[in-house]
Amino acid sequence: MVNNMPSPKATILERLRASPEPVSGESLAEELGVSRVAVWKQLEALREAGYALEADRSGYRLAAEKDFLYPWEFAGREDRIVRYERTDSTMDRALELALADPGRPAVVVAEAQSAGRGRRGRRWNSPRGGLFATLVVPPELRPWRAERLTMAGAVALCESLRALTGEPFSLAWPNDLFLGGRKAAGLLIEYLVEGDEERLSLLGLGVNVANRAPGEGAFSLAELAAPRPTRRDILSAFLDRFEAIGLEWEGLPAAWNSLSSQAGNPVLSRDDDRRLGRALAVDAEGRLLVGLEGGGEAAFRPGEAKLATKELLA
Repeated sequence: MVNNMPSPKATILERLRASPEPVSGESLAEELGVSRVAVWKQLEALREAGYALEADRSGYRLAAEKDFLYPWEFAGREDRIVRYERTDSTMDRALELALADPGRPAVVVAEAQSAGRGRRGRRWNSPRGGLFATLVVPPELRPWRAERLTMAGAVALCESLRALTGEPFSLAWPNDLFLGGRKAAGLLIEYLVEGDEERLSLLGLGVNVANRAPGEGAFSLAELAAPRPTRRDILSAFLDRFEAIGLEWEGLPAAWNSLSSQAGNPVLSRDDDRRLGRALAVDAEGRLLVGLEGGGEAAFRPGEAKLATKELLA
């Protein structure tokens, strides 16, 4: 059973953040229904975890805010958050967790990854300051419909970033988010299949938040004017929106296409870079609809085609 009651640490942080004045240990103890010694132990644990806590005769306060991804930062989801200071890949840790504890909903996060990966085995640069997370998703779809998971994740992330920043982030098929022509985030799906049934699904995401953009064509939210959203803000907003969307939402393709600016871009065969035509839209199963060079339309899966820049056909 999932426990949605906030932990003592979550309750203490909520009180400290909400109060412009120091909060007394006595009032915290009364609210939590514990002794002042128990409150002191929780505060010491928070201090050891890196929180800038100060104390005087009138009580406790947060001297500065820091962007942490501890489970208690996600009230209502604390039992789902599994945090690593550093790991090779949140995708690998999520797979281990899902196999060891089938059916457990989980979100695996890491402060840094040594072997983060993107689509088709590409390396995802994962320095501190970025948001790296993998969701263990119940196997709701048949394997051949798995791209809807990417679609739902991309829509949820793009809408969340737009709402938090006011910036026009856009989607690029099949799994990237851009701002101003530079890549800011990406998603990755992996799934385990037995026969024609999906046993488990993983949805990974990486967002350049406070880290430096890892290349000329990349973008980091650190470049935006302050105030900027934290990793905690982004992950909370993403989870709220992702859970509200649902994988069977009929409006998912329309939402995806409304957030994309790829229509008209040239499309190439993934095997030999042969020009196929121009992108039209994404269909209900996450396939790219292409207006073919010789006329007519066709739908392609991510392993069959790729988008190129418009300049290639100039």
